[in-house]
Amino acid sequence: MNRSLRLGSLGCAAAVLLSAPWHGGTAIASAQTPSAAETIRSFSQLAQRTFTFMEAFRNSNTASILPLLEPQLAKALTPQALRARIREDLTKVGALQGFSISSIDQGPGLDTVTVLLQTPTGQTVLRLLFNQTFQIVGYDLPDLTESPEQVAGDFVQALANKQALEARSLLSPFLKTEIFPQQIEQRWQALQQRTGTFRQIIRIENAGSENGITLLLVEIRFSQATDTLFISLDSDNRITNVDFPESPRTN
Repeated sequence: MNRSLRLGSLGCAAAVLLSAPWHGGTAIASAQTPSAAETIRSFSQLAQRTFTFMEAFRNSNTASILPLLEPQLAKALTPQALRARIREDLTKVGALQGFSISSIDQGPGLDTVTVLLQTPTGQTVLRLLFNQTFQIVGYDLPDLTESPEQVAGDFVQALANKQALEARSLLSPFLKTEIFPQQIEQRWQALQQRTGTFRQIIRIENAGSENGITLLLVEIRFSQATDTLFISLDSDNRITNVDFPESPRTN
């Protein structure tokens, strides 16, 4: 069951929920059913972890961010790589002057906290993604997403450059709860065992959209074979599926 909290509609109650520790809310807890109380506790944890992340993000404080991450993701990141990624994203959005939580959405396997970033040019959105144990599995800047063709090309190029973290950043929120850089790298290496090493992208064809899903065909030349990856993207131009060729055409 999906559960949502729109903080803009809660006024002062939201401020109390986000700023006060839960154990101080005895009077509120006693007025809730157990399931409602559990929901509020989980919203509170998500909000508190989001504020911790955002303060660290603003200051490129990787030491505070790494413990918040899902262990496989944290293992794949060095402080230097994480700091470089954050600084790159801060360059894209502009100087971060402030932030506020807009909404918290909970669903099976994925919790999403939407944060409004205040920048010199206005507001932009950051979506912070959590698994069911409140560990961060990634974040998105949906306002900065490129075209479907650019995303598909960037994904393949990142794989070719052994940048599995960069490739993973282009996945849809739900896939980020299941797939980590290690698996992406292993799958790409397994493909190249059959095709030889990557040479170049020959062409990217947009095969059209249906029910919010866009299909891209990426034809790739390897040293021993040429074949096509089928890459599906959602309405936010995030990758929802990649079909690797099982029987590549030999050159």
